[in-house]
Amino acid sequence: MKKFISLKLIVFSFILVTSAVSYSNPKIEEGTVADSIKAGLKNAADKEQSLAFGYFNRALGKKSSAFGNANIAVGENSSAFGYHNIANNNQSSAFGFGNKSIGEQSSAFGSLNVVGKLKSDGNPDENYGKKSLAFGSEYEVTGNSSGAFGVGHWDTGKYIYKNEGNNSYMIGNKNKIASGSNDNFILGNNVEIGAGVQKSVVLGDGSASGGSNTVSVGSSTLQRKIVNVADGTISATSTDAVTGRQLYSGDGIDVNKWRTRLGVGSGGGAGGGAPVDAYTKSEADNKFANKTDLDNYTKKDDYKDANGIDVDKWKAKLGTGAGSADIQNLRNEVYERIDNVKDEVRDVGSLSAALAGLHPMQYDPKAPAQVMAALGHYKDRQAVAVGASYYFNDRFMMSTGVALSGEKKTKTMANVGFTLKLGKGSGTTYSETPQYVVQNEVKRLTVENQELKERLRNLEQKLEILLKNK
Repeated sequence: MKKFISLKLIVFSFILVTSAVSYSNPKIEEGTVADSIKAGLKNAADKEQSLAFGYFNRALGKKSSAFGNANIAVGENSSAFGYHNIANNNQSSAFGFGNKSIGEQSSAFGSLNVVGKLKSDGNPDENYGKKSLAFGSEYEVTGNSSGAFGVGHWDTGKYIYKNEGNNSYMIGNKNKIASGSNDNFILGNNVEIGAGVQKSVVLGDGSASGGSNTVSVGSSTLQRKIVNVADGTISATSTDAVTGRQLYSGDGIDVNKWRTRLGVGSGGGAGGGAPVDAYTKSEADNKFANKTDLDNYTKKDDYKDANGIDVDKWKAKLGTGAGSADIQNLRNEVYERIDNVKDEVRDVGSLSAALAGLHPMQYDPKAPAQVMAALGHYKDRQAVAVGASYYFNDRFMMSTGVALSGEKKTKTMANVGFTLKLGKGSGTTYSETPQYVVQNEVKRLTVENQELKERLRNLEQKLEILLKNK
């Protein structure tokens, strides 16, 4: 997404430079109605308190703003910034390249995003995209009070990845939420929630929805463990999840209750009862049992209370035998993420240093366009930046820049800026005389001044001689 936006910014900057060559210097002037302002070339500010700055922008709504190149702000209090963006409804915003905010109070940031739908007559459909937003690249959001963050895809005239549900959000790349599925949340990549699913949460790359009112962290072919979970409450009314530690230690097991349910007492008989004191018994008290009776009794190894649980067997079933290995894996993962953060900080530092080195020169009416380049370095990272600036006149300038860094994977950073000089100023205007002509004239006057000084010195010497001889 960042590369795509950066390339468009570069193209946008050079289009401004080349297109301005054949036109006269623009100026700031009043728009079509009172309290409106336009500055640049071929702009229109047609409503009260509207603003249009740059080239071929249209501020058509009351209190609307259009800045950059070929932007359109139609709705009241709407804003369109960048290149070829459309803010088509009241209080809507579109920033970047090719974005469309059609729904009321909707926002689209980045590249080629759409929020809302148009009717067959070309007007916004009030049933779609209200109070929704898209941030990233090539996503479409038609649900109300919904959002999409990340990178989607646009192909052959249509959006492949959409958020059509209400009160639903997608964070990640290439996600989908079908129409009629509301109050859902996706955090991950390559996730799809089909029709008729309500109030679900799907987490992780490639995870599948478990249906309404569920939380899914994987799929039938991609299972994940939920770790670092607190012990659950064990009671007749508890709905908490029980952890492996609780199962391993037998927490909360009521031994007496299970003895009663299993028909096992604390003595030697199957029916329970008090312990038998063999010392008080005689031969007449002996009981005889046949093979069938003996088979009905449990074996010695099966007759155990909670203290006789086969711990090793349960370790294998619960997967708790490799505790030290799990801790080591977690430690390695933490170290890896720390290294990733360090790399990101170093890349950001070098990119910022490169962009900071782009400085436009003083205004020259004969050369309003400038191209800049700079290098940046931070820690062990280097970056290169290129930029362009354009003076529309001596009071309004636009500048843009893009920086690239990275060894294995390219990182980018870009900016666009507008500079407007306020106040009455000195009252003087810049001369149209080329700078080289002024420099040559200064040199000529300097030589002439030296010659006059020399002649004056000779005259003074001659005058002194005449006065002495008189």
